[in-house]
This record gives sequence, C-alpha cells and structure tokens, in this order.
Amino acid sequence: MASNETFLNKHLRELGKSKYEVAEGESDIRGWVVKNEQGRVLGRIDDLVVDTVSEKGKYVVVDL
Repeated sequence: MASNETFLNKHLRELGKSKYEVAEGESDIRGWVVKNEQGRVLGRIDDLVVDTVSEKGKYVVVDL
C-alpha cells in the first residue's frame, strides 16, 4: 500500500523538467538570490516545484 506522501509526490514536478511554464505577466524567480534575515546570501533559486493537479507552484529548489 502506498503512503499518502508517495501519492502526493506523484503530482510534483520541477518546472524546468516539465511542460509547465511561468504564467504570462508573472515573474520567473529562477535565478533570484536567497538571503537570510541578516542579509547573508544563502544561494539562488534553481527551479520551482509545481503541483500538476492544482497547477500551482508549491516549493522552490535552492542551490546553496
């Protein structure tokens, strides 16, 4: 029997490896710098994780 987590993960895809794209008129945040509260650079946003059922971004992949 598959766990609920396994079921949910079947609907998640990285934007760059899917047929999905950022909606027209919306910012593509890939490449943006990620900083902590003190302003220290932690990394850059490498990709977005999309829920293919809701067709919405759910997570970001950060290259540290």
